[in-house]
Amino acid sequence: MTDPILAAIRLRNTWLQLNNLIDWQATAACRSEDPEVFFPSPAAAPQIRHATAI
Repeated sequence: MTDPILAAIRLRNTWLQLNNLIDWQATAACRSEDPEVFFPSPAAAPQIRHATAI
């Protein structure tokens, strides 16, 4: 049988992890960038520098 206190702690920790994931996505520097920026061709040095800077 699971201890109710341990179950509550696990649930809280799971909620905090999900909340942190959502916060990260909402404040990420890349959120407004076109996804293509992050997949430049290997010879495209300026685009690679731009993607790395973000």
